[in-house]
Amino acid sequence: GISVLAAQKVPDIIDLIAGAITGFSQTAYIIIITGGLGSTHDDVTREALAKALSVPLVPFEAALRAITKRTPPGADPAAFIRQANLPRGARAIMPETGIAPGIIAESKGTLIFSLPGVPREMELMLEAVDIELLALGVKQLRPVVERARLTGIGEPQAARLIEPVLSDHPDITVNILAKPEEILLTLMTPGGESADAKMKRAFSQVLEKLGESVFSIEGESLPEVVGELLRQRGLTLATAESITAGQISSLIATVPGSSDYLKGGVVAYANDIKTALLGVEEVVMEEVGAVSAEVAAAMAEGARRAFGADIGLSVTGIAGPGGATSEKPVGLVHTGLATPLGTETFQKIPRGGRAGVQLKTAVAALDHLRRYLLDEDRRQDG
Repeated sequence: GISVLAAQKVPDIIDLIAGAITGFSQTAYIIIITGGLGSTHDDVTREALAKALSVPLVPFEAALRAITKRTPPGADPAAFIRQANLPRGARAIMPETGIAPGIIAESKGTLIFSLPGVPREMELMLEAVDIELLALGVKQLRPVVERARLTGIGEPQAARLIEPVLSDHPDITVNILAKPEEILLTLMTPGGESADAKMKRAFSQVLEKLGESVFSIEGESLPEVVGELLRQRGLTLATAESITAGQISSLIATVPGSSDYLKGGVVAYANDIKTALLGVEEVVMEEVGAVSAEVAAAMAEGARRAFGADIGLSVTGIAGPGGATSEKPVGLVHTGLATPLGTETFQKIPRGGRAGVQLKTAVAALDHLRRYLLDEDRRQDG
């Protein structure tokens, strides 16, 4: 709930860190620094903070005693003992985990917190930061935040769809973070009277605009969502992968309990493997090529048949950088989905390097499966 004026990433150089601290202290009431409090030669935040404050480093006895007790056997004590040095006049935030204490200092009305860079250690010390700020009377009005995870839609299209909603709610800020595998949409508004109700209305309208491209509003991953849909419907899945080398089944298997619905998969790069294990006819591959809708369909049907699964999901494509033709460019992917109701195929051309194409292909295949499972008519017919 506190406005962030700026954020800066600084290398492990004393003068640059000290300069950043001095610069921010001209405009900010609160500075939070993370990283550089460890025992190695590149951990120089203590020295930089002391330089910015124009004070020497002095031993902090309580921290010295705690560090001495926690120093690993056989380690160089001097390397760890330097972590007990604080700028004169500063206070320590004693760590719950780890060794390095955090630091609380003040410079001409600016409160400075220096915290470890290790995420878990830093997160625990943020509680001490909260307590310190509240004790000083800093009003922390928690913002109202809603998040949605999207797939199967581009960032510009998502922004265009929700723009009319957000124009009616100028007090709500939006952040759209595009990743190779998904888009994370965050809406935020300052806390206060009626903030929850306003956000609820706006978020509901946003979700309506985005439709089935939203796969989660509770933070679940796409594999978790797909797995839960399969579990709810009592359906099993088998995969057949050429371009992705097992990434689809790997993503699904990241979810605990996925063996309840994932029966198995085949990585079939070579054409003779497609024939021997999945029953893809050689004549079909000779006529239309391994990267084709016909082969994707046959692979999905073969996986479903080989594993006795309810659903077969397949992908075949060109990850690049080689292997493309004028008719079949790098990134061309065919996805097959074989179900009790028949077989469907989808074509997509994701962009990016080889690894990016493979990841986007695996995610798109899972999204095709998710949308199939959400189809009310098919569920009723099935």
